[in-house]
Amino acid sequence: MSLARNHYQKIVAAKAAKIAADSDEETMENLNAYEQHLGQLQTHMAQLKNTQSQAKKIEMKQDFISDYDPYVDGILAEAPGVQDEVMVTQMIWRLDVGQFDRAYEIAGYALEHGLVMPERFNRTLPTYLAEEFAEATIQADGKDDKQAPPVKLLVTLLEDLKEADMPDQVRAKLHKAIAFGLDEDGEPQALLTALEHYDRTIELNPTKNGVKKRREQLVKRLEKETSNT
Repeated sequence: MSLARNHYQKIVAAKAAKIAADSDEETMENLNAYEQHLGQLQTHMAQLKNTQSQAKKIEMKQDFISDYDPYVDGILAEAPGVQDEVMVTQMIWRLDVGQFDRAYEIAGYALEHGLVMPERFNRTLPTYLAEEFAEATIQADGKDDKQAPPVKLLVTLLEDLKEADMPDQVRAKLHKAIAFGLDEDGEPQALLTALEHYDRTIELNPTKNGVKKRREQLVKRLEKETSNT
């Protein structure tokens, strides 16, 4: 029954998305599938708001997100390209719980169609994505119990955001995250590319960048490997 329900919800969401795409509407409001999931989202957000523990909130989001998968799949399939708070919130939640590939899938759709962050956020969508994906990598650096986004995803995101307006410090943080990921790779070309990202980090944020020591260590490592060849 669960599989049948999920399939039905995906079809309903796709139909709602198609209606939105074929109309002149700029949001998904007043479409039944959207309204149903928005109501569910508001209930879940109220439960999260009444929870003080951040760890518990993450657990709750992990439980909630599967309820939205059919809707997300339906919207991505039809791509109506209109403002959709359910989709944007699902992108946020996937990032919060470490579903980086799924978060990026939704983010790609949101960027392509110019979706915006909910009103409670002060950051633009590009700024939010750059900072949150980068921060997940930086926070996981050197820690076995924390999951980081794949470095290839970060590189792709950087390319996606190359024309986006954001604070230099935020873009620097994304370069820093990429450098950290490549630094761990160990391959000569990856290390050289990591050095380029360290340099770009310092260029964009000369003071509080947190990479100068790592850069020095990498330069010494590269010099040592060069002298041994």
